[in-house]
Amino acid sequence: MPSKAGDRTGRKSLPADKGGRPASRRVTSRTSKPAWRDAGWVWIAIAGVGLAGCAAKRPAGELGVRGHVRSLTTSGTALAAEFVDNKTYVWNWGDLTKPPETYVCKAISAALLGPRHVITEIPADPLRLQPAVVAREISSGRVVRQWPLSADWYCSEFCNSFNGRYVGILLEEGKPTGGNTCLGVIGPGTQEIPWVTARGRVVKLSEDGMAVSNDGRYLALVGLGSLQTLTVADLSGRKLSWQRAMPQTRSVAFSPDGSLLYVGGHQGVRAFQACDGRDVSTWSGEDSRNLGAPVTRVAASPDGRFVAVGTDQPDGQVYLLNGRTGRLVAGWGVAGRGDGGSSPWSTRSKRMLIEGLAFSPGGKLLATADSLSQSIRIWEVPQAAPAKARLFGSRSGSSVDADSRRS
Repeated sequence: MPSKAGDRTGRKSLPADKGGRPASRRVTSRTSKPAWRDAGWVWIAIAGVGLAGCAAKRPAGELGVRGHVRSLTTSGTALAAEFVDNKTYVWNWGDLTKPPETYVCKAISAALLGPRHVITEIPADPLRLQPAVVAREISSGRVVRQWPLSADWYCSEFCNSFNGRYVGILLEEGKPTGGNTCLGVIGPGTQEIPWVTARGRVVKLSEDGMAVSNDGRYLALVGLGSLQTLTVADLSGRKLSWQRAMPQTRSVAFSPDGSLLYVGGHQGVRAFQACDGRDVSTWSGEDSRNLGAPVTRVAASPDGRFVAVGTDQPDGQVYLLNGRTGRLVAGWGVAGRGDGGSSPWSTRSKRMLIEGLAFSPGGKLLATADSLSQSIRIWEVPQAAPAKARLFGSRSGSSVDADSRRS
């Protein structure tokens, strides 16, 4: 059940250097003047990180917040990272050198509605007999809108669309003997949340097991029922569109136009028609189902060209698939520094699980979060195969072409 405490917000303060700038956000370059004025590079601060008794420099392109990421999403122009301690950090994709805004959620989950508001729940308590879904300003914490819920129901998960216009909601009935599940969505001008009832309870929902389309019409959910069913609801028609048994599935994502649904899990990546669940005829399983490890995250680029795929492999392998055919475009290990040097996180003795993937609004950058380094890194997206991926702000490429995926 959600916590009975209210939500609160606040900004994370950082110590300043001699120039008055936050020490962990200091902008550096190899020339006497800012590099981004000449070549378009953004250099994130370089900090010392101790590992096995050695000091290692953080590469350019790495954001300065560490921890296990619950979700990593783009909402309009914002990049949001929700950590397992319920802290959400929000950066502006237009200037990642600025310190992020911080939101602390005391409910089970929260999601951004655009770059300035967060959708969460105020649970029932002795003074408030009726729970409610609320929209808060991130900067002030002020409630700007609320939608009442029945006393026996609570929100167990939220997710936002890539364009930031819609937030999907998973609502569960809090009966001791079990109850039903409802799916809903909040968007521009929503007066009453449209709910679709789905029989059965959520046994286990992956951290990235829910997605809402950019038009707010479809909501997809993995983990509904004892057989880990993939469920897609048509929220505009207030009905369930289709269901399919999908065991060991961990992540779902819609294409930008909402016509396709990408599903990742132990069997690789599959693509379905969002309207009826049919397999996409042009999608090839040769590459998308033979990545050599379970898929942990999937994310679609805003132009629909690529599907980014995160896996559970040494060095944290990330792959780019063609969004229409499923063919492999590129792949690289996030443990690589991307500047030609070795990484302190590069190891074959431990698994590096990709915990988050998020494209920038223009699709030229990709944010990754992994379980081993517990860092968020920004990569320039390779545009063709064979191509090299490099950390944003790095002068040289990290490894990888299409043939390196099984190395």
